[in-house]
Amino acid sequence: QARFVGRLAMSKLDVSQRSQAIVRAILRQPDELGGAKLFAKTGWLTSAKPQVGWWTGWVERDGAVHAFSLNMDVASPDDLPKRVTVAKALLRQLDVLPPA
Repeated sequence: QARFVGRLAMSKLDVSQRSQAIVRAILRQPDELGGAKLFAKTGWLTSAKPQVGWWTGWVERDGAVHAFSLNMDVASPDDLPKRVTVAKALLRQLDVLPPA
């Protein structure tokens, strides 16, 4: 997932530039992140046991693209917001996102 969205971030997929630009616009998150731009999408596989949730995307900061993908077990729907919370915390620890 991270490689795929990294290629999308850099317009290097084998689909039209227009289609890639549309998807990038859809994935853009409204967060104010100190100059960093965040693009991401959640997902949830309910047919597996345990269920799996993910948040995948990329951060554009200081001229660099940082692709990421977090997958986690989902024991209950209450766990779903943790995908974003945990991923943002990890991206901050890696200095991909600026401090909150």
